[in-house]
Amino acid sequence: MNELSKDPMFEIFISEAREIINGLEKIFIELKEGNVEEKFAIEEALRLLHTLKGSSAMMGYQDISKICHKLEDIFVNLKSTSISTKNIDKFILYMLKITDFLNSQIVSIENMLPLSSYEDIENVLLELESALLQEPEDINNEKGKKYLIVLCFEDGWEMENLRAFLIVQKLKEYVNVLEYFPPNIETDTSTAETIKREGFKILIETSISKEDILCLFNDFAWVKSIKIEEKMENEKNIFEKNNEREENCAKSVSAAGRLINVNIEKVDKLVDLIGEMVVTFSMLTQHPDIEKIKTESFKSIALQMSKLIRDIQEIAMSMRMVPLSSTFQKLKRIVVEMSAKLNKQVEVHISGEETELDKTLIEHLTDPLIHLIRNAVDHGIEEKDERLKKGKTPHGNIYISAKNSGSDVLITIEDDGRGLDRSKIIKKALERGLISEENDVDEQLVYDLIFHTGFSTKEEATEYSGRGVGLDIVKSNVQKIDGTVFVDSQKDTGTRFTIRIPLTLAIIDGMLVKVNEQIFVLPLSNVIETFKVEKEDIIAEGDYQFIYKRGACYKVIDLRKVFYSKEALEDQRTFYIGVQVGSSNKMAVLLVDEMVSQQQVVIKSLPQIVDRIKGISGCTLLGNGGIAMILDVDSLIERW
Repeated sequence: MNELSKDPMFEIFISEAREIINGLEKIFIELKEGNVEEKFAIEEALRLLHTLKGSSAMMGYQDISKICHKLEDIFVNLKSTSISTKNIDKFILYMLKITDFLNSQIVSIENMLPLSSYEDIENVLLELESALLQEPEDINNEKGKKYLIVLCFEDGWEMENLRAFLIVQKLKEYVNVLEYFPPNIETDTSTAETIKREGFKILIETSISKEDILCLFNDFAWVKSIKIEEKMENEKNIFEKNNEREENCAKSVSAAGRLINVNIEKVDKLVDLIGEMVVTFSMLTQHPDIEKIKTESFKSIALQMSKLIRDIQEIAMSMRMVPLSSTFQKLKRIVVEMSAKLNKQVEVHISGEETELDKTLIEHLTDPLIHLIRNAVDHGIEEKDERLKKGKTPHGNIYISAKNSGSDVLITIEDDGRGLDRSKIIKKALERGLISEENDVDEQLVYDLIFHTGFSTKEEATEYSGRGVGLDIVKSNVQKIDGTVFVDSQKDTGTRFTIRIPLTLAIIDGMLVKVNEQIFVLPLSNVIETFKVEKEDIIAEGDYQFIYKRGACYKVIDLRKVFYSKEALEDQRTFYIGVQVGSSNKMAVLLVDEMVSQQQVVIKSLPQIVDRIKGISGCTLLGNGGIAMILDVDSLIERW
């Protein structure tokens, strides 16, 4: 490794630069969606650019410093004017291009690669300037006067926050809504109480008269009183957000003081060492010499030691966990750019972005999520005219959410677009020979077909989709991290993709079972129940076996038949141990010889020579020094 990359100052610079660039990207996406006011976005961007300019100059990266300096000049000029409404989208797209360029520069620096020159981004900076300078006279004329409107609502109507949101949406059609208080009225239900106590305040900018402004509220029966007051240009911020922002800033500084940046390689090494500690402690307690001298006091100490190791393990694993917020921000960014290029109106709704996931898993998930978002915008969301004909809103909606579900995380991407066209999928599958008869296709098989390599119902490939590789990548990448993908769709209503993945791939809770004297590990998250299976309970149908349990029929998978030769099957077992397992909404009963124990195991990757064996996802080292294979329940159910 290059000596520079080991320099603590270098590591801090890379980490802070990434944070700043992510912050810039986030603020412009928020501006695009109207979640922040223009003035705040400009001030925040100036602060971030100034920091990056200083740190990059200190580290000797003059081109990055030069770009930041140029952007600072642009934003300082913007503080004394405002961005034309018709130029705001263009301005945001140019800024996102610049953040991409800055990000690529940081990646090149981190990997010791040649940097792009200032000239490579100079044209974008010039286009950004020209977009802001267009038609200044029109901009001044459009500005008009500023008015503060204070609304009081009638008692008993309830949901004041949503009623205020309807008013804001109506006003935006006729005037420039600068800001309103309380904010977050669409998502924060507690703002209803604030509106009841203090009224709803809106600051607008318009050239129309007060009388015309009053007319805009005629359709809102719940408005009891309206007060309109003209505000001067240099007047103090009417909603007194400065104090609030200072408090937030102080909180951020305080929080930052409690955080340190740690190289991910160090965290990975710590997790590996703790994994080795788990195995070594297990070997110690199961050693034959120790077995002879075990006493009650020894057992008590061993139990306490086991608890301490588990606590350390959990803390170390939590250090690898990062929130999905930055990943979701990337997805929102893609929607913003695609909707502009495809001339579609798309709104993104995000929930559960604070959900945490292992950093390695997030890296594997990014590509699948990007493909799903591209499909949703390109394939799913219709053009404005088509949506209106179907009785839908002119803008499409994409919902991105995440939540914990036991030891797994569920990530959902849903749109309210066209939905999957069953007839088109079946027609394409018949053409490609993937199915033989149309009548034999159930709903689940239709959804499985879209994941085949090269499968696409789109007649022409576009920049974003149509080549039939996207969903294939989604499924294969998700399966690599022991995840599964579920699809649900209704024509002209929308499509929902749900990805279920484990919280971490490093350490899992496992059930140890014995098959032909060999130990195997079943992930505990897949185990539903265990029970005794008599030979006569098993029903044979050709090469397949089934068992009825509580009125339901389950496929039986004998692990001896799966992993061993015919000689190993010659014993006459009078009964079996059945383990009911589930994965991807499919269930089966695995037959094993013996239940051994339940314990945490450290997952090790398989050597390449056995990496492709179906039914095995990895291996682990046991306390006695032996190796146990970890079963891949999903592929076992699919193949046998």
